[in-house]
Amino acid sequence: MKLVVAEKPSVAQSLATVLGAKEKKDGYLEGGGWLVSWCVGHLVELAQPEAYGEQYAKWRYADLPILPAHWKYDVAKDKKKQLGVLRRLMEDKRVDAVVCATDAGREGELIFRLVYQQAGCSKPILRLWISSMEDAAIRDGFEHLRPGADYDLLYRAALCRAGADWIVGINATRLFSVLYGDTLNVGRVMTPTLALIVQREDAIHSFQSKPFYVPELTCGGFTAAGEKLEDKAAAEAIQTVCDGKPAVVRKVERQKKTVQPPRLYDLTTLQRECNRLYGFTAQQTLDYLQSLYEKKLATYPRTDSQYITADMQATVGSLALWLWQNMPFGKDSTTAPELEGIIDDSKVTDHHAILPTVEMARTDLSSLPAGERDVLMLLACRLLCATAQPHRFEAVLAVLESEGHTFTAKGKTILHEGWKGIEQAFRASLKQKQPEDGDENTARLPELKEQGPALHGPARFRLVLAFGQKKLSGGRCRIAEVGRHGPQLFRIEPVGKPILHRLDSSFSCRYLVGPDLSCSDSRTSFPSRKNGRRSVPPAARNFWTKCPEVGACSAICCFLLSSHLKSVQNCLDKYKRSQNIHKNLDAHQYYN
Repeated sequence: MKLVVAEKPSVAQSLATVLGAKEKKDGYLEGGGWLVSWCVGHLVELAQPEAYGEQYAKWRYADLPILPAHWKYDVAKDKKKQLGVLRRLMEDKRVDAVVCATDAGREGELIFRLVYQQAGCSKPILRLWISSMEDAAIRDGFEHLRPGADYDLLYRAALCRAGADWIVGINATRLFSVLYGDTLNVGRVMTPTLALIVQREDAIHSFQSKPFYVPELTCGGFTAAGEKLEDKAAAEAIQTVCDGKPAVVRKVERQKKTVQPPRLYDLTTLQRECNRLYGFTAQQTLDYLQSLYEKKLATYPRTDSQYITADMQATVGSLALWLWQNMPFGKDSTTAPELEGIIDDSKVTDHHAILPTVEMARTDLSSLPAGERDVLMLLACRLLCATAQPHRFEAVLAVLESEGHTFTAKGKTILHEGWKGIEQAFRASLKQKQPEDGDENTARLPELKEQGPALHGPARFRLVLAFGQKKLSGGRCRIAEVGRHGPQLFRIEPVGKPILHRLDSSFSCRYLVGPDLSCSDSRTSFPSRKNGRRSVPPAARNFWTKCPEVGACSAICCFLLSSHLKSVQNCLDKYKRSQNIHKNLDAHQYYN
């Protein structure tokens, strides 16, 4: 008999159904020669600092850094019962091997291995490695169980990640909290990411926009643009000379182009697309996808591959064919799916690209929560696009001349819609207004001949004044002032509110502090409760010296992101008030 350990009760239930383990017990299922139980997320976790010594119960910089020689682990009180069930099952004499059936990834491996070690088990480990929760995939996975030793390096990688998070989070959080007299949370990933956002925000606010002017020639059904000019008087002079005068076509260039179908989704590209189309956060997308995975409607979510393997060709082909026939955005297609472009065994590591499953055909999609349905439809659309024909068009560039001044017009003629037709049909089905795809050459130009007139009669001339590429109407002769764009900030705006708020221009980027803060620079000082100012303590310098992993964080924000987004502004305000105490702190010197 074998014991199967899943990551969640819902996954354990799906596995037990396939294996025939139908008899419910306290914390597990039994039947068909199998015992199926589960963890509840991370049953075993790294212990808190006080487990390594009573002195660490209080936050003091003299105790930093805290570097455990050997890691200790702890179990939350509400999870001890389930750990006891797993320990008892692993000790059961009927069990001759333990199957790790947690999520097929680094974290899933860590969850199982820590439970296995905490239970003191030494029985052989077998690994279930599947990318789909469909019954067929589960059966195939159990028929091809792998030795647990094949994943020892994956487990060690997970240990390193957990240890690095602990060292950075515990030590840096305590260090900056003690130095600034407030709880300032530091994370190995969170803090450098926040630093990049702040740096980008600073670049945007310090950017000086300069206008320029674009003369435009309206030639009946299309518009030709002239050279960008900084001098408004020069642009107005062109307007005076060219307005109402004929324009002649000097050159017409035509070039046929092909846009290949997009790749399938990995987790990152799917999260980016869901944010762009639906406004979902990365975590929301992952949660919806995880739920679809557990409902057998989507394959494994945490993948970095955008391809499938050759042995999946028949299954994916039949699925794509069903989608062609049943999805509203695929019904107009008259060609069969082309799978060659999405098959590449060399680019599939642990898991293939994210796909919908054939379970869609047996599911009432209208009964799914809206977020899950949106993600699933996006997966279906991408599979159809990826297996469709290329999009082909003819790009046209026309050069016009009027009174000695040159103007250019761009356009394109669609030769074959290909996958673009599917994408456009899908986006048309979405209720909300969709963001533009950045294709500015969508207008179709009329038939133009070189050395011929651009249109019958005089050309109408206007000078366009626009900000951020948006034209502002001003009468018959419009003037557009186009700003030279600076760097754009990618904002994270939950509930419509940005998490970062600029305080004032003088605040600049001084709430950024890098690892060089540890050096004994006399210009760097910290607040002290007694005398109002204090230089960097030796413990802080030793912390950075002994913990090079922390230096890899790139930059640490002095205000830092607290546990809840609502405290960010409080941190910013508090740090601003502290400027009169340690006003010599200039992060530009340290971060750059």
